[in-house]
Amino acid sequence: MEAIKKIISPLLIKLLCNERRDMNWIDVALNSRDASAFDSAWTESYAVIAPRDLDPLLKTEIDEIREHVFKKIYETSGNADLAAYISDDFELISASVVKGITTLFVEKLIAEYILGKFPR
Repeated sequence: MEAIKKIISPLLIKLLCNERRDMNWIDVALNSRDASAFDSAWTESYAVIAPRDLDPLLKTEIDEIREHVFKKIYETSGNADLAAYISDDFELISASVVKGITTLFVEKLIAEYILGKFPR
């Protein structure tokens, strides 16, 4: 678990450094995530991959990753909505890895985060 957190933390900082062009980027980014195409793809992927029916220990580990991500983003950005969106993404990504199930959408989420971009 700690190894995963060590990998995630620099990605999150890279994301915030890359995205922080002006003060309005968070609102614009969050609004674009609410667009029907992105929202539908996210919801469909979550329906397939959601961390249901997991061993309680694995579910706890996913919850710890999600909490770590939320705290790191909130600590850096001061924006709870942004932290919630990103932590939800990492819950979805973590469940995908643990369950060995993926979708093209989740693969795109991962690719965007690796590039230091906020998926939208």
